[in-house]
Amino acid sequence: MSEPKYYYAVEAIIGAGKTVFLRALTERLRTGECPHAEGIFEPVDGPEGDLIRLFYSDMKRYALLLQIHFLHVRFQFHLRAALSPTTVGLDRSLFGDVCFARINHRRGNISDLEMAVYDRARNTMLNFMPYPDVVIYLDISPEEAYERIARRARPGEAVPLDYLAELRDEYETMLTSLGRHTHIHRVAWTDFPDEM
Repeated sequence: MSEPKYYYAVEAIIGAGKTVFLRALTERLRTGECPHAEGIFEPVDGPEGDLIRLFYSDMKRYALLLQIHFLHVRFQFHLRAALSPTTVGLDRSLFGDVCFARINHRRGNISDLEMAVYDRARNTMLNFMPYPDVVIYLDISPEEAYERIARRARPGEAVPLDYLAELRDEYETMLTSLGRHTHIHRVAWTDFPDEM
């Protein structure tokens, strides 16, 4: 009997614990019906870490650079997941990426022209991607995410609480739209292990 193939994404606001959740789910799948399951994790070290730190130091200057970089990284991850012969989960997706771009646009960090360029690039990429079988949304309050960010203490990660609240609102909008194309599974993610 062949191994089933699922393609899914884990979404949540910054600090929710997507990586920890995806690691645990991938391990559980590997011990069950999907022994070759793979998790593709959002990069936070190397060039990505440098870009994230630059963004938090000067959001207006680095917002578009960060968004376009992650847009391409996430597109590559989606293609890898879609073409994989086995189950693959993504730690954030191209669908959730737009939430960050919209906030940066609304806050004046990305101009109208830059947002149009971002939207055109994203829409082109979306035309070549299947929707995931399911999107798992880790539902957490901005206040709890803010506390988790402080506990993990990544260098240069200074996420304001109002940004997290705005991000949660954007996610709600995005999930409503995405729910017309794929299944959204919400997980109340208040009980969380301390190992971030």
